[in-house]
Amino acid sequence: MAGREKAPARAAVAPGTVVEDIPSADDETIEESGVFGRAAVERILGGKLLEERSLDSMRR
Repeated sequence: MAGREKAPARAAVAPGTVVEDIPSADDETIEESGVFGRAAVERILGGKLLEERSLDSMRR
């Protein structure tokens, strides 16, 4: 994430209020990123993995 600035802090919003998130021209798109899956969620969206499960554990 070198060279990327942090987004400015957002003001508090009342519960139930819909806030439209409009991308800016310098936002990276998933197509341009070259990453996918978990890496895309972590890098582009700033997500964090809370739990990882094996696909085999889902089968019965």
